[in-house]
Amino acid sequence: MKMRNIFFFLIFCFGLQLRADNSSGIFLMPSFSVQKESGQLPGDQNGVPMAIRLGYLIPSGFYFGMLYSRVSIAGDYSYSETSIGNSLGYSYANTSLIVSYFLTSTVDESGPARSYHRSEGSGVQVDLTMVFPLVWGISLGPMLTYKNISFNKQESTGVITGGSYFESSLYPYIALQFIY
Repeated sequence: MKMRNIFFFLIFCFGLQLRADNSSGIFLMPSFSVQKESGQLPGDQNGVPMAIRLGYLIPSGFYFGMLYSRVSIAGDYSYSETSIGNSLGYSYANTSLIVSYFLTSTVDESGPARSYHRSEGSGVQVDLTMVFPLVWGISLGPMLTYKNISFNKQESTGVITGGSYFESSLYPYIALQFIY
């Protein structure tokens, strides 16, 4: 029990040291993940979800910026999602929480029997990141991302098939953070 408390205290102190310089400036955080699935119904799929955040981090720890997100999956069926939105967040020590609102999002999905195009999408993405310094201004670490998008329009092979369609996902990412 005592060892665990000492461990958490050391992590807390290490985190305070990382933020002690009140880092501020241009904030760039590209991140990526790798997805591989095998199954009887959808077949084998390989994908690379990626996101790029660009904004400004002020000395108090608040972040303002934009997010470009892309998920591309290939295999027995293909899936391509592109989303762009605005972001607000807070960074303390080596941890950050960024919430993004997608202003636009589209998806193209095709399989052996049918293809879909979803558009007029909007939604929310929440990123929780913990980074560790590599060199001054550059850090690397894990990120957990939850994304929820609602599409107002769905077409199947040129025919509008209905109204709202919802997608949710939870991805682990590797994030590279630059602050200059």
